[in-house]
Amino acid sequence: MAKLRTIVLLLMMLATVVLLGATGYMIIEDWAFIDGLYMTVITIATVGFREVSALSPAGRVYTILVILVGVGVMGFTLSNFTAFLVSGKIREFLRAGKMQKKISKLKRHYIVCGAGRMGYEAIRELLLEKQDIVIIERDPEIIQKLEDEGVPTIRGDATDDETLRVAGVEHAKGLLAALPNDADNVYVSLSAKEMNPKLFIIARGADNHSEDKLIKAGADRVILPYQIGGRRMAAVLCRPEIVDFLDVMMGKDELSLRMEIVEVAEKSALIEQTLKDSNIRRETDGALVMGLIRAGGEMIANPTSDMKILNGDQLLVLGRLDQIQKLEKIAS
Repeated sequence: MAKLRTIVLLLMMLATVVLLGATGYMIIEDWAFIDGLYMTVITIATVGFREVSALSPAGRVYTILVILVGVGVMGFTLSNFTAFLVSGKIREFLRAGKMQKKISKLKRHYIVCGAGRMGYEAIRELLLEKQDIVIIERDPEIIQKLEDEGVPTIRGDATDDETLRVAGVEHAKGLLAALPNDADNVYVSLSAKEMNPKLFIIARGADNHSEDKLIKAGADRVILPYQIGGRRMAAVLCRPEIVDFLDVMMGKDELSLRMEIVEVAEKSALIEQTLKDSNIRRETDGALVMGLIRAGGEMIANPTSDMKILNGDQLLVLGRLDQIQKLEKIAS
């Protein structure tokens, strides 16, 4: 963008030189504007065409000034414009404009700030879930890799409010602050929450101390990768069979199980029925209700079979994709 601004500035300077040159010939030689413009252009372009008419001594001195100023500006403008073309900046600019047009149409999307090791894994998961995402990243190599994969990407600083606005933070559903620096994640959380109070923010933190700061800054959840990684390693060490089973069960193929939240519609036949009477497991060929989330936010884990499903409830369900889809139809 800085290079583009330079090109625009140089073109404006060149246009100014041409207009002033034409005006000067109109005043000194009493020529028409088109004649003064023609004389100025052939002079600074050094093409060697004949003069409009014989120049007066004052006109010749003025022509020397036009050559000294105009040729320099023309040469500098052409050299910069050529470099701009050769470096592929125009193609990059057009691609950025196309990408920005695509991003501006997104609503209820997710923003990922930082596509490092942790951020990239999150991006892969969001793509598998077929979610609309926008990535903010500084590293040009990572940006190129993501753009080659067709992922909407903005090259910039996520701590800059304008960059967040370009990413559509005001219309986004959630944001992942996965920058390597805790202070940057705090700033992103604070700025994003201020621009969109309803935004659900997940932030990366290094330790418990940073967790408190991130929560105060506006993060709804804080992920501590070292803590999670350590617990995972201990679980594999002590109960490898159970961890392996869970990994297989929660895989990514069609037969793997997934955990989803299913909303119970106001007119659903499930309302006021107990879990036992609802026959959810039989009607869906195997979906399991692992929990209930009441309308007021109360979470009930491992509910009993005689617990009633109420209006406004959400069901936390474990099952295959086809089983969950069947339950969604029943709950609608």
